[in-house]
Amino acid sequence: MNHGTASVAEAVAASLLDQGVATIVGGQTFGDASVQMAYSLPDGSAFVLSTGKMVGPRRTDWDATGLVPKITLAQEVPDDQVIGKAVDLLRTGSQMAATPTVVAR
Repeated sequence: MNHGTASVAEAVAASLLDQGVATIVGGQTFGDASVQMAYSLPDGSAFVLSTGKMVGPRRTDWDATGLVPKITLAQEVPDDQVIGKAVDLLRTGSQMAATPTVVAR
């Protein structure tokens, strides 16, 4: 994940975290838990109204703060390297490390 990860992707991550079946690898997420509805008007214009807020199954709240990864990678690390690191962690079984780590390029 990274700062561009938002909204429903954060909801999925929060759900997986709350169920204890995932570890976030990458960077802190954007922090958008807003549920919005778009309404069309008769003249062809429209407006968007925030109608709710998403939370994880155990009430995890990431709105405005984002989700913090357990394993932090430097922001400049390309997405393919983030995915590669996650795959390596899964293969070695070390994704459940007790403390957060920072991995640079």
